[in-house]
Amino acid sequence: MENFADILNREFRWPRAGDRAFTVSHEWQRNAQVPKGTHSRLVIMMTGYKKAAELLVEESLRSGFDRDTLVYPIIFMYRQFIELDFHIPISKNAFEMSTEFPLFWPKIRLGDFCSCKLWK
Repeated sequence: MENFADILNREFRWPRAGDRAFTVSHEWQRNAQVPKGTHSRLVIMMTGYKKAAELLVEESLRSGFDRDTLVYPIIFMYRQFIELDFHIPISKNAFEMSTEFPLFWPKIRLGDFCSCKLWK
């Protein structure tokens, strides 16, 4: 059995051209479904980030030791959830909207949406 030092000193293999990050299983129930539609994909990503944050919060409540290391991933996950939540109405109504957003989002055009402008 490897100890911690053995794991740290193990040779690292960097990804190479042609490597695949994900593969498809022959058993359909073991595959994650990634929708092709932009709106559906945004909803699933938003839901996933929120669920992941909630699971990390639950774990941090169970384990005081993990709380210090989980606080930043929890903040990141909730921030991603909030940012994607901004994108949902845009994705849903983009075809009905003009290229300019309403007055409360000045100077943000549909083609160059960036939530960083909203945080200022």
